[in-house]
Amino acid sequence: MKNAPGTQAPGAFRPWWETAGLLALSGVVMCASFVPGVWGVGIWMALVPALVAARGAPLKRLFFLSWVVGYLSSLFLYYWMAIVTWQGWLLLTVYVGLYQPVFLVGVEVLARRFRVPRVASAVCLWPLLEFARSILLTGLPWFYLGHALYRWPRLIQSADIAGVIFLGMIVIAVNALLARALAASSDRRRRTAAVALAAAVFAANLAYGAWRFAGVDVRPGPMVGIVQPNVPQSLKITQTARDSARIFAELRTATLGDQLCEADVIFWPETIMPGLVGVRDYTVANGMSGPEMLAEFVAQGAIDQSQADQIVDAVAAGADFVDTIEQATGSPMEKYLDTWNLFRATSAMAGRPLVAGAIAGVFNEEGRVVKTFNRVYHFDAHGNEVSRYDKVHLVPFGEFVPMRKSCPPVGRLLAAMMPVDPLVYPGARFVTFEIGGYRYGPAICFEDTFSYIGRQYRRQDSDILLNLTNDGWFADSFELEAHLANAVFRAVETRMGVVRAANTGVSAVISPRGEVTARLTDCQGRDRQVMGTLVARVQVSADRSLYVVAGHWWLWVPAAVLMGFVVWCRRAGI
Repeated sequence: MKNAPGTQAPGAFRPWWETAGLLALSGVVMCASFVPGVWGVGIWMALVPALVAARGAPLKRLFFLSWVVGYLSSLFLYYWMAIVTWQGWLLLTVYVGLYQPVFLVGVEVLARRFRVPRVASAVCLWPLLEFARSILLTGLPWFYLGHALYRWPRLIQSADIAGVIFLGMIVIAVNALLARALAASSDRRRRTAAVALAAAVFAANLAYGAWRFAGVDVRPGPMVGIVQPNVPQSLKITQTARDSARIFAELRTATLGDQLCEADVIFWPETIMPGLVGVRDYTVANGMSGPEMLAEFVAQGAIDQSQADQIVDAVAAGADFVDTIEQATGSPMEKYLDTWNLFRATSAMAGRPLVAGAIAGVFNEEGRVVKTFNRVYHFDAHGNEVSRYDKVHLVPFGEFVPMRKSCPPVGRLLAAMMPVDPLVYPGARFVTFEIGGYRYGPAICFEDTFSYIGRQYRRQDSDILLNLTNDGWFADSFELEAHLANAVFRAVETRMGVVRAANTGVSAVISPRGEVTARLTDCQGRDRQVMGTLVARVQVSADRSLYVVAGHWWLWVPAAVLMGFVVWCRRAGI
């Protein structure tokens, strides 16, 4: 049977195994480009074999084979999700794997049916698909083409024009031109022109990057202190009262230690404070021993050391511990030992502002928790709460269960795949913290992977994007480095400094140029699953990028180009 007019592919007799081999080669190079320390610059040619294979394949075969490769590649790139939920990992990668066949088949359909040059189709279609991935199903802006280049600051400066997706368009242009050169192997002139144009695009991006890198106006900002406690996620989920007391003691010891004495402000990671805040909670106090409680009263100034010694003697003689303390302090013990007071007292003891993550709870009349918020608190140097931020962009499955209300049976099924049942509610708006004359835009967990959040904070005149995160869910996987790569692009896109305080890593400071200027490591150079503190100065900039001003305005251009070709072909009767 003959193909319908306009659907015959050039070189359609390419064997299926050759098509599969070329697609697999693209998948391997793509995956290698995102593995930390392997071959990031390979992204400039990662899709060349796939684009060549697409030219010589029937569309149904191309869709199926490229989906298989896309699915297997996604299984590898997102393997860290299996640490949390293997069912979610398998389902998510089915969805993510669809983007590659949609792209390749889309390019071929536009070329064969609507006469759109393949280079133009690729350059226009890829950024639209990356943008779609950033918004569909609440968004999954991971492993964009541009992210592979985060270790080369001069190659990524064009992200300040129109975001990391714009850099991806530049990368796909080079790939498409190189694929065009291979397809024109019998035409030396066209082959040379395609290679020369690919080199020109690469060189132009590098030249712009070198110019912008040198021209960004940066100046020294605040000295920040970061505490990385390295609490395993398994312990966070199952911690006993004694575990909570120990975690809190380690956080406070690190905060009050000499290592952070030069910091202007101290940051703890996401949800690191044990227990619930905002309600009566004694999770930490319930795990304290008698001597530890006495030490806490002394630390908060409720009693002095001589009074503590007298209380010990009185209790040894048979006096009631609680009554003796309340007589000495003149207040109920709860005033000093509930989770909220332990939390804020730490800032007062340090004598510096503290910004830290916690779970805030809301109880109903029966005393049951009905809502929780993933919250960041900002305390001043006297222990007073200045401001707070509730996470706005929640993570599906991790913080809320999709379809829990709209389709309860499916919601229950999805909830059963999770290690914990999430009850988190979103915050109402993005809030900035003013600390020491600088404005910080807090982004909790994966919020810093979304370009629109960084842009929103910059439009609110933030100087520094503050990412408090707990990547302990993902152990020692390369998710931690991929998360850092996202943060690098928020710095370039918005020309803000970035501070990352992570539970298990990677805690770091990033300049407005996209350079990682400081990274928390241990004595052996490890930056993951290590406990420690980091003190570093953050660079800030007054520059405003075009991306902050206009956002993704430019995506109308590739959409209009593709639509124009389609309309022209229909009117011409092609």
